[in-house]
Amino acid sequence: MIIAKNITKSYNDLKILKGIDIQINQAEIVSIMGKSGAGKSTLLHILGTLDKADSGTLEIDGQNLGNKSDKELSIFRNQKLGFVFQFHHLLAEFTALENVIIPALISGTSKKTAEKTAMEVLERLEISKRAQHKPSEMSGGEQQRVAIARALINNPAVIFADEPTGNLDHESSDAFHKLLKDLNKDLGQTFVIVTHNKDLANLSDRVIHIQDGLLLD
Repeated sequence: MIIAKNITKSYNDLKILKGIDIQINQAEIVSIMGKSGAGKSTLLHILGTLDKADSGTLEIDGQNLGNKSDKELSIFRNQKLGFVFQFHHLLAEFTALENVIIPALISGTSKKTAEKTAMEVLERLEISKRAQHKPSEMSGGEQQRVAIARALINNPAVIFADEPTGNLDHESSDAFHKLLKDLNKDLGQTFVIVTHNKDLANLSDRVIHIQDGLLLD
């Protein structure tokens, strides 16, 4: 599903990634772990096409992304990738349902169809009762489920998650772990997760450790 070779990234004179080679299989759950500043999030953002490497090649779902324009990458992200972040990034003025359908509307799906699909996803995530609530009216765990629903709405090939349990309490974190495993089992999607949470990492098929911009294994 993902093949990245010799990925490097620097900011001014600071070398963040120093030649990363990584291959992630379809339907695999991979966690990326390492100390703060090791390059975890930078690698995730490059794999997710949110940032560009200084050098190296990236292929996702059989497509070479190196020569795509920013517009083409934006379309690719919308159709093929989903994102879940620590701080949810839900739009405060929109309801849960309205937040979830945004990627579908961007892809050209009609509002009626998008809302139907969104309600099915929210139902699957056991959060449909909050469909008409705004983020301020939901708990952190509920907001995270809405963010996951938004990531799933276009049925992406890969879901990238950056510290997805970082702001959740223990109970909500455990619920997220179970949800992730269920989604992976039922939908067969690939998950790439940056985390400090060892319990979450232990649920993965594989844990990749990064230190000083290089993979340890």
